Amino acid sequence: MIVILIAICFVTLLVSLNNPSVKGSIGEWQVKRRLKGLNEEEYIVLHDLLLPYEEGTTQIDHVVLSTVGIFVIETKNYKGWIYGKEKQKYWKQVIYKNKYNFLNPIMQNFAHLTAIQTLLKEMYDGPYYSIIAFSSEATFKNLEISSDHVRVLYISGLFKTIKSYEQKVILPYRVKQIAKILINANIQGKESRKVHVREIKTKLNMDICPRCKSQLITRTGKYGDFKGCSNFPKCRYVLK
Repeated sequence: MIVILIAICFVTLLVSLNNPSVKGSIGEWQVKRRLKGLNEEEYIVLHDLLLPYEEGTTQIDHVVLSTVGIFVIETKNYKGWIYGKEKQKYWKQVIYKNKYNFLNPIMQNFAHLTAIQTLLKEMYDGPYYSIIAFSSEATFKNLEISSDHVRVLYISGLFKTIKSYEQKVILPYRVKQIAKILINANIQGKESRKVHVREIKTKLNMDICPRCKSQLITRTGKYGDFKGCSNFPKCRYVLK
């Protein structure tokens, strides 16, 4: 009986770890752990901000505020080979012979940057750094990034990258003021978060798998592009 219970728990754990939301949470936890190494006297780190943006909201994984600038971090806990260019709408993930397209995370993070810039336009015109942090399970292949203020890296290199910026552009008291503005603007409450999720689904034209509730993504097959579940091969749903 005990052996059966252990087996059930093990299978449940494996299923949970393959859930996209759980995988995303693991990546965000890894980033949090790295950012804890930053000196609290020099850096203010904010996590999981839900800020107003255009006609709705946008959720930001991590923001690092400092005298050298503002770092906006988007976490991607993907595995496999990653291909992409800075201005391409979609990047490609390759796992063995399977190919998946996903929204360019730099463009995704641009919305986060814009939301923060809108809130701070009256008091800050310094540099913003867009950082896309991938887990160690990903392998970069032919990434083409030209902007000096955009970095695509592994989570393991996040701390070193932030510390590499040394030119101070803002006074410490201003950094605290900026943090206060963002904290006050952060939308709290479970209901607000639920509304945000519904907004995302609407923007994606309800591109949600009806079987497992994962996101539908554009994939390339033998007969061209098609939309299928991002949780493939666990879920093999294809939009007809």
